[in-house]
Amino acid sequence: LQGRSSRDTEVREIMAEDLVTVSPSQTIDECMKLMTQFRVRHVPVLDNLQVVGVVSMGDLVKYVIGAQTEEIEHLQAYITGSYVS
Repeated sequence: LQGRSSRDTEVREIMAEDLVTVSPSQTIDECMKLMTQFRVRHVPVLDNLQVVGVVSMGDLVKYVIGAQTEEIEHLQAYITGSYVS
């Protein structure tokens, strides 16, 4: 807050205005690249200029780890011969 009182300072005085945003149809990979490029940890999701959600880096990492874990399990099952399609 740099010398300001949190009790008296309004959010509009400290908020970021040039936001990085994504649309619901963008891929996880595209979103991660934008967040990395612009060094942000949270991104509003806009659909027709309306906020429909927020994606965090934690959300993306959790999804990617889950997908990789599932892929590893499928590969292990295939290698050991217990894979059922």
